[in-house]
Amino acid sequence: MQNTDKSAKTQQTKFNFKDFASLVKQIKPHFWQLIVGVLLGIIATGSQLIVPKIAQKLVNQLHHSINTKLVIIRVFK
Repeated sequence: MQNTDKSAKTQQTKFNFKDFASLVKQIKPHFWQLIVGVLLGIIATGSQLIVPKIAQKLVNQLHHSINTKLVIIRVFK
């Protein structure tokens, strides 16, 4: 019994281009929503990748403008 369940699960995970194409045909009236969703997803991914780069630049610039003697004095005071 478990063997057939396991084989059914593996069959469902395989990508079939014909099934994907028929799915795209079914959403034809709402195709613009699909395009907008994909574009917003790309924009969101790009903005999530930009944030660490900005933080990296800030940290690298911060090292040059910190007076370490003053920081040590303030920490131990």
